[in-house]
Amino acid sequence: MQHLRFLLALAPLLFCSLGCSDQEQERGPEEAVRQFLTHMQQLHGHAHLSEQVYQSLWRPAREHLTERARRASALSGRAIEPEEMIAPSRFALHFEPESFQVRQTGKRAQVVILGNDGEQAQTRCFLEDDGWKIALEMPPLPPIRAR
Repeated sequence: MQHLRFLLALAPLLFCSLGCSDQEQERGPEEAVRQFLTHMQQLHGHAHLSEQVYQSLWRPAREHLTERARRASALSGRAIEPEEMIAPSRFALHFEPESFQVRQTGKRAQVVILGNDGEQAQTRCFLEDDGWKIALEMPPLPPIRAR
């Protein structure tokens, strides 16, 4: 009987978490970009956000950061996580986003970020299995030289 009461007490939390995950799945490309920008602005001094930023990136960027972390780990002698490769000091907004325009075609979207003085920037997003991801382009890694 106590077991049943315990399960009934947890039922609202379970339904809330299921609803929250459904809501997360329904998040569109504009919301993905907004959340990415917010987390990047807050990242400095808040290392826990680096995992969220890492997870918001599309698969090729995550794979790139994973390879960079593997190489950095080999050089440093300690395990470095891919999200540790995100340098918050290299991120700066050049204008305050005021509005967003989204052009979506299937699993691809172009998001134009507009400022109040005519400034604009754009990024691409791709829909992956777990939601919309930011298509952050990264410079190619140099080949590893054998000695």
